[in-house]
Amino acid sequence: MHNKYLILLFFLLGSCKMYEYNKPTSIADSAPETFLEEGIKWRKAKPNANYDRGEWWKMYNDATLNELEKKLNSNNQTIISAEQTYKSSLALVKVARSSYFPTINANQNLTRRRTQAENGIDYSHNNSQLIELSSSWELDVYNAIGYQVDSRDAQAQSDKNNWIYTRLSQQTSLAQYYFSMRALDINQRMLDNIVIANKASLKYGENRAKSGVIDQLGLIPFQTSYYTAVKSAEDNKILRARYQHAIAVLIAESPSTFVVPANYNVEFSPIYVPLMLPSDLLERRPDVAQAENLVKQANANLGLVSVAYFPVLSIVGTAQWNTVNNNYGPLFSMPQLLWSVGPQLAMTLFDGGGFLYQKESAKYSYESQVSSYRSTVLSAFQEVEDQLSSVKIYTEEIMALQKNVEYYKEGLDVTNNQYKQGIVDYNEVLTAQVDYYNAVIVLSSVKSLQKVSEITLIKVLGGGWTDEDKDKDKDKDKKNKEAR
Repeated sequence: MHNKYLILLFFLLGSCKMYEYNKPTSIADSAPETFLEEGIKWRKAKPNANYDRGEWWKMYNDATLNELEKKLNSNNQTIISAEQTYKSSLALVKVARSSYFPTINANQNLTRRRTQAENGIDYSHNNSQLIELSSSWELDVYNAIGYQVDSRDAQAQSDKNNWIYTRLSQQTSLAQYYFSMRALDINQRMLDNIVIANKASLKYGENRAKSGVIDQLGLIPFQTSYYTAVKSAEDNKILRARYQHAIAVLIAESPSTFVVPANYNVEFSPIYVPLMLPSDLLERRPDVAQAENLVKQANANLGLVSVAYFPVLSIVGTAQWNTVNNNYGPLFSMPQLLWSVGPQLAMTLFDGGGFLYQKESAKYSYESQVSSYRSTVLSAFQEVEDQLSSVKIYTEEIMALQKNVEYYKEGLDVTNNQYKQGIVDYNEVLTAQVDYYNAVIVLSSVKSLQKVSEITLIKVLGGGWTDEDKDKDKDKDKKNKEAR
């Protein structure tokens, strides 16, 4: 009778979870309603790390970039590796869930024995067959299997978030490399023009040296400018090749055969960034979701360790069919049928404190994951602030540099007219050309930096945005104007 009450007590203890998961608090629970950048608002997030980011790169309307991103999504080995890791984790979840069901094993043993008679001449043969079935079923009294399933499922979701984040990271890296390479294409044309201008200027200096207008010392600045221009043009080619090689690796092609033709007409205009997007930060960033899933896993592991010291209740059963010299098989040998079934209780009585230390380790591991989650959220806010300010400042800088290019172009036109009128010599024209080309290079380089920050903003916001997002933002602006 006492055994029955003991088993009933086990079931009552196992009827509730010892460690229910509660999402840890973070800066998101007490953060201000706006980002530091004026007009950028956000709201508390609803988990949505599986949000379909779509083909966000198509907003740039670049056919070459679209084709490269398509190849990356299909062939990138880092993405494929992360996807296979996620699928492996899903399989382990199924393995954990299989523990809810009993295990059944079967064993068959066939034996033929030859025995010599006492006369030493005759032999007798003995055939025996043993068929055994065994089954065990561990009852999940304390939710140990449940904790294991929760742990494996949290790990699988974490691996899924990592897969999504890896894919987004590879996509944004490709776009950044692509636009950086295109900026170098524009710079290469300008640098080549500078080389041509400096070569003509060097020729001008050599002619003046031959005429005795300047001495050999006066020729050195012309020589220095020319060879410096040549070096800059060659260095630009090296950097451009490295970006091309990096893109080849991203799309899983050989850098030895992969070539992206130069393009000097790539559009670098800033794209529209809807103001409502930062509100989706925490619900769309896969790395934040991954950090929270790791907290869930640590919580489940803590529960699993906490119940490990309790008794394990199992139901064990066996059945045997044994036949000897019977041609009709075990079904007609009922006296030889053996079976047994009954509960089995097992527990650790002494382990030198190992259980307590394991529980202590699991607790510290949980606290570590909570801190890591909070740190990830803090970093998320920092990264968005960084890119919002960078995009804004680069945009203002580009406007100023664009005017600077226009001024240098006007100066070049004026110098050309003065040369035609005989007011200045040709070297003045060459100098004005170099100044104009350098201004274009500076503008192109800053546009590239702005584009890199822009794409990084897409990444830290958890993906791109759609025309629907723009429409929502425009509707919001319209309502605000009507309210005024």
